[in-house]
Amino acid sequence: MLASMSVTEYREWQSHLSDRGFTVDLDNYRAAQICVTNLQPHLAEGAEIHLRDFYPNQSEPEPQTVEEMMAVMACNPGVIRE
Repeated sequence: MLASMSVTEYREWQSHLSDRGFTVDLDNYRAAQICVTNLQPHLAEGAEIHLRDFYPNQSEPEPQTVEEMMAVMACNPGVIRE
């Protein structure tokens, strides 16, 4: 496999795996599989569920706009705003 891979591709994979490895992905898969297995008997026929919906560690949160961040902060109880 390494013989068919370019040096650039090898370095990209090396960088990715040194940062994340497979542990987070495998942990997410295992946890999601347990959740889906427990939920399946209670779903209606034809209902679609995806493993990714049950990943406990989402790798990339969706970026928020300034307005969304301010709305979240305005709802935060116990914080005094000036």
